[in-house]
Amino acid sequence: MKLSGWIAWISAGIGFLFTLLGLIQILIGLIPGVNPRLFGDTEVINFFIASSDFFIITIVAILYRWQCKKE
Repeated sequence: MKLSGWIAWISAGIGFLFTLLGLIQILIGLIPGVNPRLFGDTEVINFFIASSDFFIITIVAILYRWQCKKE
């Protein structure tokens, strides 16, 4: 049960970091004359797809903890 709590916190943190990287890349892209990509081959949408995957893991871990507490 404690492990699911750690998994939830870690995946939420990683999801937040991916969201933050996506927002930074969008803001850098708004500056004229600057390369809009932080990393060579990445698109902005990839950061948000990765963050949504980690947020789904967070939701599943939280639901698992709630289910275990009910029983």
